[in-house]
Amino acid sequence: MNCSLGCMKCLVFVFNVVYAIVGVALLSMGTIFFTQEVETKLSPDADALATETNDAVQALKQGALFFLITGVLAIVLAIIGCIGAIKENPLLMRVLAGILLLLALVQIIISGLAFAASGNGDILTHARQKISTNLARYGDSDRKYQQVQEYLEEKYHCCGSIGFSDYKNITPPVEIPKSCCIADPTTCDRFKNSGLKNKGCADAVAEKIVFLYKTVGAISTILYILEIIGAVGAYFLAVTILNAKRRGTFT
Repeated sequence: MNCSLGCMKCLVFVFNVVYAIVGVALLSMGTIFFTQEVETKLSPDADALATETNDAVQALKQGALFFLITGVLAIVLAIIGCIGAIKENPLLMRVLAGILLLLALVQIIISGLAFAASGNGDILTHARQKISTNLARYGDSDRKYQQVQEYLEEKYHCCGSIGFSDYKNITPPVEIPKSCCIADPTTCDRFKNSGLKNKGCADAVAEKIVFLYKTVGAISTILYILEIIGAVGAYFLAVTILNAKRRGTFT
C-alpha cells in the first residue's frame, strides 16, 4: 500500500467519524426540539387548544423531523464511508460521493428556504391573530382558554398578546394574571402594572419560530459544506484505490 492511499484512507475515515458524531448530535437536537413544545401537561382540551394556538409547536415539529432524518442519514452514510475506506472499495466510495453531493444540494435548498422564512413578517401577524383570539375568551366559563394563555406566559416569559395592556380590553374585564409577573407574584403589583413582563406572547412565539428557522438554516449550511468535503474526499479515495490497483501496489 503506498503512502497516498494510506493518507486518503485515514482522512476519509476521520471525516466519517466526525460526520457520525454530527449525526448523533442532530438526533439529540431533534429529540429535544420534538419534546420542547409538545408536552404542555394541561387538560386534554387545553392541550389541543395550546397546540392550535401556539404556532411554534408546528414549527418545532418540522424542525425536529428535519434533525432526526438528517441525523439518521449522517450516521448511516458515515458507517458506509468507514466500511468503504477500510475495505478499500472504490465502487462504495463513488456511490457515497454521489449521495453526499445529492444531500448537499438538498441542504443548500433547505438553507435558503429556512433563512428566507425567518424574514417572513407574516410569522408575527399569524401569532398575534391566534393568541389574541384565545385571549379574547380568557374570561369564558370554559377554563381552557385561561389555561393556555397562562401556559404561554409562563413558558415564553411574556404577557398578553402584544403586552399586559391587552387584559384591559377583554370583555368582561379580568385581572392581569400572576403568570404575567416577572418574578415572585407576591412582589408584583398587577393593579399598578408594576413588575409585569413587557413582552407580548405573540412577539415571544414569533421570535421562537424565527430562531428555529435560523438554526435550521445555519445547520444546513454547515452540513452541505461537510457533505461537499466528504464527497470530494470519497471520490479522490476511489480514484487513489483504482490507481493503486493499476500500478499493482494494491493490497
